[in-house]
Amino acid sequence: MIKKFCLQLLKVNNLNRKKQRSSGFTLLELLVSMLIATAIIGTLLTFLVNLLETDRKEQAKSESQEEIQAALDYIADDMREAIYIYDADGLNALNANSSLPTPPLGTTNTKGTPVLVFWKRHLYKSDDDIALNPITPTTKVPVKNLLGKKGATFIQGGDQFVYSLVAYYLLKDDNPGTAWSNTSRIARWEIRDGITNGVCDPGADAGSCIAYTPEQTRSGDSARYFVRPSPGFARFDTSGAGSLGQKMNKWTRHTEGFNYAVSEFTPLIDFVDDTTYSTIQDDGTLGNSAIEVTVGPNTPATLTVPSLNASCDDATSGVGQH
Repeated sequence: MIKKFCLQLLKVNNLNRKKQRSSGFTLLELLVSMLIATAIIGTLLTFLVNLLETDRKEQAKSESQEEIQAALDYIADDMREAIYIYDADGLNALNANSSLPTPPLGTTNTKGTPVLVFWKRHLYKSDDDIALNPITPTTKVPVKNLLGKKGATFIQGGDQFVYSLVAYYLLKDDNPGTAWSNTSRIARWEIRDGITNGVCDPGADAGSCIAYTPEQTRSGDSARYFVRPSPGFARFDTSGAGSLGQKMNKWTRHTEGFNYAVSEFTPLIDFVDDTTYSTIQDDGTLGNSAIEVTVGPNTPATLTVPSLNASCDDATSGVGQH
């Protein structure tokens, strides 16, 4: 009887040990589990970080492409109104006679290079408010209120067109502490003609022709203005001998000079590549192509069998070579 009781206790004790052994984890099992969990979590975190970094780069790329496209669309719309566009030789001529803004621009350390210059017609709608003097733009009136008075008759004004000179510059600041990047940016600059009193002829109607809107003049200019031109603006002259290009290349600014506080440079896009200029693109000779993409001539594939392009006018030159 006692023997059976002892055997029963041993069985119960063994069962309890088995239950205790199966109810937990050993230290080694816990360490292995932690290593596996760490590896899985680390892999997931790395994947998440890479995913966020890729998304950030794609978003920045998309925004850059949108900004570039917006700038290109703006320039394209601007050029649709152009009546004359200067080529490389024209820009060279304008720079030679200091007709365009030259670096440094204004009182800053901003250096600039004109890359696109053209003349266009600017529309002032009759309901637009316009400053009579761009230097002191506090007095503004609607364009339709630019009236002339001949005798007792007032002439109601309408839309007005004037010529303007537009230039797109590649700008860069020497001062790295500015708000702009250390690369270049594209900026737009414009000067416009004024609105003259074309209703009254002060010579023929002297004494009877009175300007209702205050007239203004400037030195070296015989015109009488309702609205003064931008500082430095002068009309182009197409009279005289020579081709249209030669005449337009002779344009010079007005003697009063430019005012960068009035005619500001408006940035379109920043972070433009400012890689050092390569003479491969332009040899500096007037009349030569400003951009030349040279493709080397066809060369024999082997020492004996030539590989010439029969479609080329000159089989010894590659397509695109000037």
